[in-house]
Amino acid sequence: MKPKMKILYYSAAEEIGGAEIYLEQLIQGLDSQRFHITLLASATPKIEPWLVRLQPRLDRIIKTEAGKFHQPGFLKRLVNYFNQADVLHLNLGNPVGYKSALLAARLSRTKRQVATIHLAGTYPQPESIKQVVSRKALKFFYKSIDSIITVSEANRKQLTNYFELFRDKIHVIHNGVQVDKYIMDENPEKSRILLNFPIQKKLVVVVGRLHEQKGHSYLIHAARKIIDTLPACHFVFVGDGELRDSLQKEIGQLGLNDYFTFSGFRTDIPRILNAIDLFVLPSLDEGLPLVLLEAMAAGKPVIATNVGGVAELVQNNQTGIIIQPGRVDEIASAIINLLKSDKQMKMFGNQAHEYVLQNFSQEMMQKKTYENYE
Repeated sequence: MKPKMKILYYSAAEEIGGAEIYLEQLIQGLDSQRFHITLLASATPKIEPWLVRLQPRLDRIIKTEAGKFHQPGFLKRLVNYFNQADVLHLNLGNPVGYKSALLAARLSRTKRQVATIHLAGTYPQPESIKQVVSRKALKFFYKSIDSIITVSEANRKQLTNYFELFRDKIHVIHNGVQVDKYIMDENPEKSRILLNFPIQKKLVVVVGRLHEQKGHSYLIHAARKIIDTLPACHFVFVGDGELRDSLQKEIGQLGLNDYFTFSGFRTDIPRILNAIDLFVLPSLDEGLPLVLLEAMAAGKPVIATNVGGVAELVQNNQTGIIIQPGRVDEIASAIINLLKSDKQMKMFGNQAHEYVLQNFSQEMMQKKTYENYE
């Protein structure tokens, strides 16, 4: 009998986001009869539910204290872990913040090395000398990586033109979703009751970590304008993070407490999407937002900022509306205009579902990714 291929997945994330859901999808799709699967991950309270969920699909979990991945003394241990795998897959939030793992990969004897970079980003301009040197040095760290996967064409251009990584190694594989998971038979009103959401309001939801990158503050300020026109509107923030207290304070200062619900981190996203009218992504930066795919798969109209790979997902004025980031007036105008037209909302939602079904299936993403393991 042919021995199992040993795959080691690396994740230094300290909380659950789209990159972790992506990794979960890859692990779920592997045949346990053919692959021995190890996950090397940070041990934090916020990441623990994700590890518990993955446990049945894994042969081994190696938990490491948060932050230890980046300590020089941990390098030798990383190399030893990597040497035990036939395939190493690094799950990276960005191209620059994981030099310890990349150096360990270069020092290891792993036969096949793959890295997924979810968010390309840039340094603030003008760059410091240190930032220029750090960016120019990236080729050294990525030299042993056989295949660099990125989740959008926008990311690919950034990685090749700005970070000057190996053009011939970079492959665009869009995120994908299990489309049927987001179509529920449950009545939306019942979903609202179970979620304790207002029943008679127009519900606008943002799903994402409460971090500056996600742009929640711009939606809060837009809400003041929206409610003046559409008082029967209610906003739901799903997710948790460091900005929760400051965002709640901001809402209170604008006198909007009755119009916002903070739901915290949730795993019942299909039910939440079933309950809502409109999905908004006001982000300042993104790779290829998985949560946007989920909303579109659920047949919901979307409004999203033109960052990262968003324009590769949303067909403007067909499956949703694309706006510029950081523009309060644009957010308000787009939401008001769309909520005023049930016909347009339904058309956008139906077309969004079909577009995701045809172009962004989870199975397609898994198949293309696994081809990089050979």
